[in-house]
Amino acid sequence: MRQETFEVVVGISKRSRFNLFEKLVIQHANPAKLILHSLGGMWALYYMWHQLWGVALFVVTMLGVLGTALAWQSNEEELVKTSLGKFFYVCSHPANVFFQLLGYAALFYGVWDHTTQYILSGVSSILIGLLFGWNRLQDLND
Repeated sequence: MRQETFEVVVGISKRSRFNLFEKLVIQHANPAKLILHSLGGMWALYYMWHQLWGVALFVVTMLGVLGTALAWQSNEEELVKTSLGKFFYVCSHPANVFFQLLGYAALFYGVWDHTTQYILSGVSSILIGLLFGWNRLQDLND
């Protein structure tokens, strides 16, 4: 009677310490994504100023999708070791995200309407959002 042995190789992937949302935010530290998102935001503000919200939405969406596609395979564990990676990890705090979304909405509306109060309120909200999450840097050292 012949006895056969089988060797089963199981690939065990190391579980990331970041959830999906944190990974998406940390990917902004990828230079290609950061540059394309910045260009999209800059041109969207220009088009909003000229009341071309459809073009602004198209530009910010297309450059955002392209930047995300280029950064999709980024290693978040390596990105978070950089200064930008740490900054974006701090930005993934839920309160920061809330204030930033509120701020960007007010900023874009203010640019579209040419209203200084909305523009300044939007920028203020974006910056206030950054106050949240700084204690998360300690989590990276653990």
